[in-house]
Amino acid sequence: MPQFVSTGRVPLEEYRHCPNSEKFMSYGRIVDENGNPATAEYCGKRYQLIAKKECGEKSVLRFGQPLPRLESIAWDEVTCIEELERGMREDRRIDPILPEEPVDIGSSEITRLIESGNEYVYTVKANPQFVITEGVDCDFPVMYRRRAILKVMEVCKRLQLNQLVIPHSVIKTVGGRDLLVAERLPVKYSVAAQEELFEAYEDSLTEAVRQLAVLIRETGLSNIHRFSVAVLEGSKDSLGMRKLALLDIYYVYPRPAEGFLGTQSTPGLIGMISLKQARMVRKIAGDTITDEQFRLKFEQRETELEKRAELKAYHKENQIYTGKEPLFVDITKLTLDPPLLPLATAVIDQINHILARGKDDIPAIGTRRVRINPEDKYFKRFFSPELQSQIRKVADALLAHGAIFAILRENHRGILIQA
Repeated sequence: MPQFVSTGRVPLEEYRHCPNSEKFMSYGRIVDENGNPATAEYCGKRYQLIAKKECGEKSVLRFGQPLPRLESIAWDEVTCIEELERGMREDRRIDPILPEEPVDIGSSEITRLIESGNEYVYTVKANPQFVITEGVDCDFPVMYRRRAILKVMEVCKRLQLNQLVIPHSVIKTVGGRDLLVAERLPVKYSVAAQEELFEAYEDSLTEAVRQLAVLIRETGLSNIHRFSVAVLEGSKDSLGMRKLALLDIYYVYPRPAEGFLGTQSTPGLIGMISLKQARMVRKIAGDTITDEQFRLKFEQRETELEKRAELKAYHKENQIYTGKEPLFVDITKLTLDPPLLPLATAVIDQINHILARGKDDIPAIGTRRVRINPEDKYFKRFFSPELQSQIRKVADALLAHGAIFAILRENHRGILIQA
């Protein structure tokens, strides 16, 4: 266990989250002003413990600067990272003119690209060539994300993972808030579109998938999902290979299993690829995952792909091609009590309204993934404490009638269906 010193503050107690001062990641080294581990609820200043390679003191940890200004994080390849950062600062491709005050997320001046509870990802209409990420999760500030990006870039450069593309980025401070500003790469910000591309381009993406598996194994890169790993449009080379863009890098720590297997909120690499590619990834993952973990994830992915094939067959049988085709339902044939028939009409009207507004560049599967929201204007006259449960009864009746393919999930935001 390393020793600790104080830099004019309360002496640090033994910090059990850092068992090794030779090499450890920044995750788990966040403390409050008293040197105690900072919980997610803590709203004061957060500090990061700085180690051997960062401060030149052998086997000593000390306080760093408050996190918003923190620049030193312990990587073995510090020199390479500093060279990368210096080169990126000098790269004039990222020199956007941003407003002096933060932009309101609800403003008409921005376009939201990703809906997330932990961050805002958007473009400003005045500069659409840049993607702006503003973290709202205090455990992963923009500076942490920035250093994680540099770590991944260094490994890609060292291992020549040239089928993986990371957008150039800089940190800009606007109105006292740190923003990560990156060049916008030609990718589709749609889960359905990415699913379609991964399937259609399976063979030409295999090398990129292999390289991503190597990167996950080497860095512990996690947070692997359809918005963080996307097919780079127009990237097919003379050998017929395509590239993957890495767009949302901020979890980098020695737990590569999450990158391969995913979490409750992310599919992981194996949950995004074909079964053939999954077997390849298993060999690369080595002992970072167990055979049993792989078996369970593989079976889950196999079931997902079977359901996807069934959905495509359902669309073909019902002559659904663009995804905008409306539902035609004789509500008198639904297994519903008569008082619920007017509500069934409203539900079908809302679904058809959403389908008609579908984007042309989104596959039918994505367009017909519809959320029925009880707070929508269609349901104002039906308002009651039981409204959502009543809508669920209508959805169940539509499913039994064959008017929709599946009910995907239900939560406080409504009922998500696949039509």
